[in-house]
Amino acid sequence: DEASEILKRPILGSISQYGKANDSYADRLIQNNMNSRLPDEYRILRTNLLFSTEISSGIYIVTSAIPNEGKTTVISNLAGSLALSGLHVLLIDADLRKPQLHNVFGLDNSQGLTSLLTASLAPNQISTSSTLENGASDPASTLTWQDTIKQIKDINNLWVLPSGFPIDNPTELLGSTIMKNWIQAIQENLHFDVILIDTPPLLGFPDSAVMSVSLGAKMILVVRANKTRHEAAKRMIERLDQVQAEIIGIILNQTNSRDEGYQAYDYYIDYYTNTT
Repeated sequence: DEASEILKRPILGSISQYGKANDSYADRLIQNNMNSRLPDEYRILRTNLLFSTEISSGIYIVTSAIPNEGKTTVISNLAGSLALSGLHVLLIDADLRKPQLHNVFGLDNSQGLTSLLTASLAPNQISTSSTLENGASDPASTLTWQDTIKQIKDINNLWVLPSGFPIDNPTELLGSTIMKNWIQAIQENLHFDVILIDTPPLLGFPDSAVMSVSLGAKMILVVRANKTRHEAAKRMIERLDQVQAEIIGIILNQTNSRDEGYQAYDYYIDYYTNTT
């Protein structure tokens, strides 16, 4: 209630604290916590998104005000939940400052988004390898979709485009026509229903705001319960309002699982699983 009142945006869902502080990213994924309340919380979030927006198709940027609010774990699990519902989902790591999605899913990060943004080929040329006139392969022209976009084995319908190698000018490239053309080419050629983009914290870097304008993407904001300061959250909203970004809602992360609602949840779970 406090977050909704202060930020003047709907709360799409709340995700409770779970696991231990030193858990790996893999330990925090819903497919590895099927016996916990976690999958149900993401199902509720997914349902709210499906009914409040046209998230069955489109591009969505996920960001937070400051670091350590859990946005990467949230976007990974949201992507997995949407994929489990039957949607074809692409998860892109555009947090080129501190990329983590390759660690979340155990992927090679030598090729990724930056490979596309710095490729010598145009987006409509990357679907097949090309050769030189003498028949030899051209190293700068042999990049394919399979080199960059990886299907996740444990979750049908989920693909990930990791960040790739580090670059010096991420904001310029992420907001460029090249980025826009790549996203358009991916949509037209690979037919994803939903594209989710992980980005750096907004108050530290302008990348998410820049992409929201250039891509026409909608924003989903992650706020950490009992940590994110009111002023930081409000400044995040103000910056996005300045560029007229469309904010579809807030995800309240790491809420206290001891509150009344979760005690009731545990009661109902025990009721339905207890056979005595």
